[in-house]
Amino acid sequence: MQDSFYRNFISEQDKIVAFIGGGGKSTLMHRLSQDCQSIGKRVVILSLFPFIAPLDAKTVISSTISGIKKKIQSGLKSSKIIYIGKRINNGIIGNFNITEIKKIIDSLPSDHIFMEADSAKGRSISGYNRISISVFQNTHRYINIVGADALNQQKNSNWIAYQDQFWKKKKLIVPIDIGEWIIAHPIFNKLSKKPISSTFFINKVENIYIENLAIPLAKSIKMAGAQNVLIGSVFNSNLHLIR
Repeated sequence: MQDSFYRNFISEQDKIVAFIGGGGKSTLMHRLSQDCQSIGKRVVILSLFPFIAPLDAKTVISSTISGIKKKIQSGLKSSKIIYIGKRINNGIIGNFNITEIKKIIDSLPSDHIFMEADSAKGRSISGYNRISISVFQNTHRYINIVGADALNQQKNSNWIAYQDQFWKKKKLIVPIDIGEWIIAHPIFNKLSKKPISSTFFINKVENIYIENLAIPLAKSIKMAGAQNVLIGSVFNSNLHLIR
């Protein structure tokens, strides 16, 4: 039974887990949910933005809160992992807003609720600017993700073109640039003061550029106060914990 990946990210007490950042959120959520399934845990997955559920996933749709709660209870009886949403169109799941989600997650019969808290494809942590801090009021753990596809701006021009004053002036990313920016970002300070556990994950996905960046970045973030900092890949179990 393979559950080491799960154990490194989540504890038994982490019922509501929020995933923020860019570069592997959906894949990491799916990977962790599969590990949960392997050890008999029930997981509900949702997003604050439209997203695509894996083809093999059980998707539960209802436009009302009472309706979705009933369907979740029924869905978890037949499947350990379910994706929930308000509507679905051409394979895209439209989800509930923050106020509705708070009501939905209040009393779900699941072991864990995984919530994709922002959708920052190609923008990495710049996406934090669009997250309402209130989404974390009921969260037990948040996982910050900095992924290879978002960090390697040489292959992702959308990220550097995003309306963020810091990156407008940058032509090349070096460890101290990104490290100082993460630590100085207002959302980092807000989250670190919340009574919830934080895990920072650098998703390198066998990318040489990120391999060179990962360790100094991880050490900077750890020294800034993050509870756990992990380096690894969403596609395998080779995780490195920064102590």
